[in-house]
Amino acid sequence: MKTKLFVLLLAVLFADCKAQSRDEQAINMLNEFYRAYFSLCETSFSANDRQALLHRYCTKNCLRELEAADLDYDPFVDAQDCNAAWLRSLSVGKVHGQANIFEVSYTAPYSGKIVIRLALSEERTGFKINSIRL
Repeated sequence: MKTKLFVLLLAVLFADCKAQSRDEQAINMLNEFYRAYFSLCETSFSANDRQALLHRYCTKNCLRELEAADLDYDPFVDAQDCNAAWLRSLSVGKVHGQANIFEVSYTAPYSGKIVIRLALSEERTGFKINSIRL
């Protein structure tokens, strides 16, 4: 009986650790994406550079949604432009109780705290942004 309880406890702990590492992988991907995205703001930010970055980090579904939305602002930063200085306040975290939903936030002058919710999808190459909660 004690052995079964011990095995069950180990299985629960292992499952929790695996979920945490998946969340950590997703958070790392989002940090990597936003660091690259904000870096583009400081350099060229040409349409080609932005498209290449989006194709690397977003699913085809996300790219279709963005194209169909025809927005007059950038949904990844919830603003019309971006500034690499925003990286200093960048924060990425999991939304508790919602599978594969993460929040990215940063502080922008004159606007205060900006919060963007992203749904991620686990692809064979790793996590990708599947949709932006507009």
